[in-house]
Amino acid sequence: MQTKYDIIQENEQDPQNVSQDIARELELFLLPLLQVLDTFLDKRLLRTFIQCCVAIIRFRNNKQGLLLSELGSYMDEYHGLSKSAAAGTKRISNLLRSLKWSVFHIDRYLLEEADKEVKQLKDQGKRILCIWDGSVIEKPESSTVEGLCPVVSSKAKRLNRSKKGQVFNMPAARPVLVTGMHWTGALIAGLEGIPKIAFMGWWTTKGDYATKTREQEEEMLRKCVRKWGDLLVHVFDRGYASGPWIQFLQALKVKFVIRWVKKHKFFDRNGV
Repeated sequence: MQTKYDIIQENEQDPQNVSQDIARELELFLLPLLQVLDTFLDKRLLRTFIQCCVAIIRFRNNKQGLLLSELGSYMDEYHGLSKSAAAGTKRISNLLRSLKWSVFHIDRYLLEEADKEVKQLKDQGKRILCIWDGSVIEKPESSTVEGLCPVVSSKAKRLNRSKKGQVFNMPAARPVLVTGMHWTGALIAGLEGIPKIAFMGWWTTKGDYATKTREQEEEMLRKCVRKWGDLLVHVFDRGYASGPWIQFLQALKVKFVIRWVKKHKFFDRNGV
């Protein structure tokens, strides 16, 4: 019988062993992608890619975790800080600037993996869901990064909430806008199992590549319909609850579920 003060086994207390186990699990998870990238990248860039993924997970800081100078200091394999952060930063920069690969290879890999999941679920006779969602990445301190545009700050909205018995904030007259970028993605999933990313895209509402939310979402949905037809049941959150979006879904003849907004009413042709 286990007592209250049982001592954990030595191997369970060793954080170094746990770290190595997680790193090996990450390599196994990335293995299919690494096999694809191996046909484009040389061994040095491929090793930098793996170490960069490990550094991102290790850093766990949403404000600085994607800065090249910070990640460069964590690029010494799996053992603590690097002795030369500048060298690690240069290796990451060489990986990102390499002309041997592009975002096209990542998008194609994700779509192929999602297609395998769709075929597997279809063969098993299971329902196939396509879950849609959108978000933003906030970059309030940035001003020169390509693709920046105004986005509604969810952090400001969260911090402005009143807390009973502690602090009371008057409701804001209008949302707080900061610089950032928009994101839209779609996941392929069954009623159980691990979801697969089908589409993922970053976009902006300003500059040379400016687009609108609905245009981006319609383009991605058309790609999905061309790829899988009516095999999927599309699932949307409340942000998609509108009459024009339902009309677009009906025009494409897709099956869908929308989490509706209570204050949005349905009217017939007579206005009832």
